[in-house]
Amino acid sequence: MITPNDYAQAFIAVADGKHAVENLLQVIRKNGDWSRRAKIIAAIEAAARAKSGKSLATITSARTLTSAQLHAIEERFPKEQFDYEHSINPELIAGVRVEIDGESKIDASLAFALRNMFTKK
Repeated sequence: MITPNDYAQAFIAVADGKHAVENLLQVIRKNGDWSRRAKIIAAIEAAARAKSGKSLATITSARTLTSAQLHAIEERFPKEQFDYEHSINPELIAGVRVEIDGESKIDASLAFALRNMFTKK
């Protein structure tokens, strides 16, 4: 079975061509892996970031961030070193959580603070 990482490495190796994406999609369909395309695309994105030396900063906030808040995050995680994904999760109640390459780095959410407050003995 071809893994998403196998597809990613193959795509990165030949991605200089104009029709690389079309060809990749044809191969995925031909191999019966269409249902795994989201994982394959995520693996390609991760491989491309690794090749460029960047990491992925996933920013989750309770509400839409202001320009000043986004600027503060970009100062801490510069665009030259990071690509960004942002999502809103009201369950955080307030605050923000930042993960780098899928690992939690900063959790400044009210939900996290409350959870810690009530689980410590």
